[in-house]
Amino acid sequence: MKGLRAHHFTGFERIPGSGPELALDNPADEMNAMDMPIATDLVERAMHLSREDRAELALQLIVSLETDPPDENVEQEWAAEIGRRIAAYDRGEMAAIDADEAISKAEASLDRRGGNK
Repeated sequence: MKGLRAHHFTGFERIPGSGPELALDNPADEMNAMDMPIATDLVERAMHLSREDRAELALQLIVSLETDPPDENVEQEWAAEIGRRIAAYDRGEMAAIDADEAISKAEASLDRRGGNK
């Protein structure tokens, strides 16, 4: 975005001399901003950005949501589940099925629940 530098984990930093500052210059504006929730204030300010800059900001916000640290136990839990399934297959308790058949079954299950639209 023009006037902003993206930081991988910290968000954005204003580039000095790049244009209007986000800080309020007028004390009366500061009083009005105190009554406004921060998110509403940020959205209002963002709406003054160009379409391109708003799209970039939206992308950065979405990416920030997707990069939350994963659950530490997920990898271990999946490894244990994979181990259980392999052991069941080796003991003859579980049969392997073709990937296309597995996908068809999953789609049919979603259709029955109304989740495959």
